[in-house]
Formats: sequence, structure tokens, C-alpha cells
Amino acid sequence: MLGLSIVLSSCLSVRKMTPVVEEDGVVLNSEGYIETNEEPYIFKIGDEVMVKILSEDPNMAKYLGAEFVDGGGNQQQSSTTKPNFSSRTIDEDGYISIPRLGKIYIQGKTKEQARTAIRESLRQLYKGDVTVKVDLANYVYLQMGDSGWKKVVSDKKLNLFEYFAENGGFANTSKLSHIKILKKMEKGYKPIVLNFNKMSIISQKEFYLDNNDVIIIDPVKFKSIQVGTGSFVQTLSTLTGFIFSMLGSYYLIKNL
Repeated sequence: MLGLSIVLSSCLSVRKMTPVVEEDGVVLNSEGYIETNEEPYIFKIGDEVMVKILSEDPNMAKYLGAEFVDGGGNQQQSSTTKPNFSSRTIDEDGYISIPRLGKIYIQGKTKEQARTAIRESLRQLYKGDVTVKVDLANYVYLQMGDSGWKKVVSDKKLNLFEYFAENGGFANTSKLSHIKILKKMEKGYKPIVLNFNKMSIISQKEFYLDNNDVIIIDPVKFKSIQVGTGSFVQTLSTLTGFIFSMLGSYYLIKNL
């Protein structure tokens, strides 16, 4: 049986696990870090956008509604902290609607540009100091491939390393050298191919996932083994017969 297992292991294709390794094309800055090219998110029609206005003025919450306004020193809140926002959907014309402020156009804008648009609308009604925070309600990712379909919802933007680390990794049969990302654009989806086996992937802007990205992981294709015109099953049968024949001859000679 040991001989049979050796023969089988030599016949079957075994997936070569290639780790992420350094190679030409990796760019390091003066401090020794890999240069990154993450781009700011651009708001699109249908996005769930969260808006929060931070103000010390107690009348602000009464005027715009407590769902949009935080007071009592929250202006010191970290810029990376996501408060309990009230969400609004970007309509088909590219606007969100906020009570008292009306409709504000933010389609095609970055978060900073959307904050500026809301602040400018607010200044027409209020001259005091305010801080405006804008973010997506959630980042939604769709994955399909050798492990089936799944929908992943995250409260933060993920890169590919973070995505796999937080969502079960990938199967041993995954073709990591050819991961496809479908980027949702205004007029459709743009296909991108990334090689997860190369460290330079970190320098690609598509390495940083956007809301509604589709991640496609194809399985490695295994070739059927053939000898002459016979199939793998026929080859296996021939090898098995040869092994048992040799074992029989061995014991026959040993017992003479």
C-alpha cells in the first residue's frame, strides 16, 4: 500500500502554493515602505450615505433634527471614528435630501467634496462653527468562485489582505495568480485582474476594495492524466496491477 500511495501522489497534480514574495516592480519609499495608490471613494447613485453634523449649539439639533446633529463636545471626536449617522440614499439624479437644507448633489464627489457641499449649504442658514462628517453606511462586497457565492458587509473599507483575513481566507484550489475584481462604475462594471502571489499588488489601486466590488476567485484547473490513449482510470488500473504483480513475485521468490 505504501508503494501505491507513492505512485498515486506522483501521478496526481498537486497545487503549488506560491507565497507573496518580493519581485521586481515593488517600489519602496525613503523610509522603506511599499508605495500605495489608494484612491478616495467616489459616491455613486444608490449609495447609502451617512451624514452627521457636530455642533456645540443646542439649537442646531432642534433645527435640523437629533438624527443629524451631535452636540456636547463631540467635535473632538477622531476623524476616523464613525458616529451613529443618519443615512440617506443617493437618488437617481445624484442628490441626498437633508431636512431644512434640502437636496444636495454629491454623486461623483469624494467624501471631502461631499462634506464641503453640505457645509456650504449649511452656512446659508447658520454662521456658527460646525463639523460635518460623511461616510458610507456600509461597504458591501460580493464574492463568487470555487467556494460559491457570498455577500460580505463591512463597516469599513478593506483591502484584499484584510478581506481574506476577515472572511475565511481562500480554498486550496483557488487560483491566486488570477483574481478578478469587477469594479462597479456609473455605466457598468470594469474587470480588473490581480496577481495575489506578487507583493507589488499592494501598489495597485484596485488592491483597495470599493463598495459593491465583485471578487471572482476561479479554481486551479487540474489536467487529467493520460498515458498513450488510455484514461487516468486505465492508467491507475495498470499501475495497481503492476504493483500487486511485483508484490506477488517478491513473496513467491522469498518463500522458495
